[in-house]
Amino acid sequence: MTPASSAAPAGTEPRRQALLSSLRLRWAAAQSKGDVAAKQALFKEAVYLGIQPHDYQVDPSAN
Repeated sequence: MTPASSAAPAGTEPRRQALLSSLRLRWAAAQSKGDVAAKQALFKEAVYLGIQPHDYQVDPSAN
């Protein structure tokens, strides 16, 4: 037997990174516009996808 069953399925990490990138871009846009409804929708989407808020809610002033 191989330990492949414990590893993440192929393609999972690139998909997650693409989702995070999309969420980050849309979060930054909603944040800059002060769009509370958009931020709430993004939060719900992230929860559905199993992504934690701290993974995509980036403070642009922190860079």
